[in-house]
Order: sequence, then C-alpha cells, then structure tokens
Amino acid sequence: MYPSNSPGFILDLYNGECRSVRFYDDASKADAPFIIVARYADWVDVIAGRESPVSALVRRKLVLKKGDMAAVLRYASAAIEMVKVAQRVGGVRG
Repeated sequence: MYPSNSPGFILDLYNGECRSVRFYDDASKADAPFIIVARYADWVDVIAGRESPVSALVRRKLVLKKGDMAAVLRYASAAIEMVKVAQRVGGVRG
C-alpha cells in the first residue's frame, strides 16, 4: 500500500518514443500538461488491452483531470503508445 493510496507516473512521450518515466508514490505531487486518473482496475483493463484508452476516456473510466480533451483525442496515437510502453514495463497482457 502506498502512503497516499494514489501512486502515479509521468511518461514523456514524443514522436512515438517514451523518453522517460517518473514514478510518484503520491500522484498529487506530480504535474504534467495532461493528467489522466482512473481506478486501478480500469488502468489494468486499458493496459491489458481489454479496452482502448480512447474508449475509456469517452466512457469516463479514465478521467482527464488536466489538459485539453480535444488535443487528447486528436493525438489518440499517443494514448496507444502510452499503453504499449506500460505493457513493456509492467508485463501486463490481456
């Protein structure tokens, strides 16, 4: 169990490449241009490939707390890349 009960991470994605990852025990201490939050089970569904990140955003399983939704939807390929990186890092598969 994490001290804040809300761990998080920041991915620096650029041109389809993940340039860095920073993990936070307490996600409230992180800041980024786009912040997406969700229940753990919903993140697992997305990372395992059982639901697309765009679909999860539209259905509000993933919630955009900071940033422009139009930009997120315009760059849906970045969301797909985020999932691919998470799959490689965490070994989660559907």
